Amino acid sequence: MTTYYELLNYKLIYAYLRTSGDINPKDSIFVQEMQVREFAEEHSLEIQDFLADEKKTGLNQNRQAFQRLDYLVLSGLTDCVLVPYFDRLGRENFELALFLLKLKEKGIECISIAQGKRLSLMDESDIIKEANAAYEENLNRTNRIMQKKKASLKEGHYIFNEPFGYKKDTNRRLKIVKEEAIIIQKMFELFRALKSTSKIAKLFNEESMGGKENWTASTIYQYLTNKKYTGKNYKKERDDEGNFTYTLISEVNFEPIVSEQQFEEVNQLLREINPNRKKRKNKLFHMFRKVLSCPNCGKTLSGNKTYYHCSNRSCKFRHRKDKVESKLLSYLKQLDESTIDPEAVKEEAAKEIEKLREKEEKIEEQFAIGQISKSRFLEKRFQVEQQVKKVQEGLKDYLFKNPSYERLIKDENWDHLNQVMQEEKLKLCFTFNDDDEIFITHRYDK
Repeated sequence: MTTYYELLNYKLIYAYLRTSGDINPKDSIFVQEMQVREFAEEHSLEIQDFLADEKKTGLNQNRQAFQRLDYLVLSGLTDCVLVPYFDRLGRENFELALFLLKLKEKGIECISIAQGKRLSLMDESDIIKEANAAYEENLNRTNRIMQKKKASLKEGHYIFNEPFGYKKDTNRRLKIVKEEAIIIQKMFELFRALKSTSKIAKLFNEESMGGKENWTASTIYQYLTNKKYTGKNYKKERDDEGNFTYTLISEVNFEPIVSEQQFEEVNQLLREINPNRKKRKNKLFHMFRKVLSCPNCGKTLSGNKTYYHCSNRSCKFRHRKDKVESKLLSYLKQLDESTIDPEAVKEEAAKEIEKLREKEEKIEEQFAIGQISKSRFLEKRFQVEQQVKKVQEGLKDYLFKNPSYERLIKDENWDHLNQVMQEEKLKLCFTFNDDDEIFITHRYDK
């Protein structure tokens, strides 16, 4: 694969290891590390550090060890990366290809030990093929995992963490833990009488129920809404209204701790006592932080859900938010000095993307009629996707760097709006007359 003397040129060598999740053997990281160490010893290489992400998906780059590796790459603090396989770096084809291309562009070697491949000996086409192969293998792997899970569920295996009150036996079937089941049953009985999860938690803590003194209302609520205690394997989710829905995911039952009737009665009470309504967020909350000035003393106004009030304790000024916010937003639009038409910019970007999509369709047609090979098709499609991504990111970056108050208000992008006001050192002040008419003034602090 490579010569001893070539590898001696690398002085800042790092190894990257990764496992995807519980499906990997527990010693997978150890095995990968030994594989890299053997290679390093064979070629007399000194590894600066082993960067390992355990139980982290390769479909995104939000991994602590990978982020450190990326920092080392960007900072020029590494000249060689050792991996057991290229797909340890990632399984999302675009991101993996871009990362490998970045390494190559910076002259950083990357060696896949098990594959016997060196990045420096690969061209762009090879890199794209490698990235696509990693992605396709991930799809196949995901499909195998899903099929395996379905088969396990069909056979009655419990493949999740056991709920309190149960324990998995050697056949991965749920069996009741008597002491814990008694607590669950008592919980359901008490709620029908007390109609309060807080009171149950307090009572359990006083009695050190189950040897615990950290029972909370939230914990009690989670147990009371767990339909698995009826002896059936349900998946619990929330609908758009915030209510729980239950989907049966296995036909094989296990011993129940409470009856279906008990569960439904308790959950009906829960809905009646504490209806699970979505809280309406005040989108304008904190939007004018560090921007509004008190008309009485000039100090900054603070805000809560209902009022703006002066941060100066000796000043008693306060005013209802709903009386002034719409007028403040209208005033901001009048201050807008931006001449950029965001809709026109978006339209131009959309046209450019549409052209690229047409180009992609032609590539697909060429592949369909056999004019180009699969590898060439994947390579060309990847290049088009890169161009689309570049246009999208360029549009986002352009609009972010050239904001207008009107656009930010229209998009309800309150955090960015506040950021722009603070960057421009804008200060707003409002006063009102005896007829409760609002008057707004502004200044820009130096």
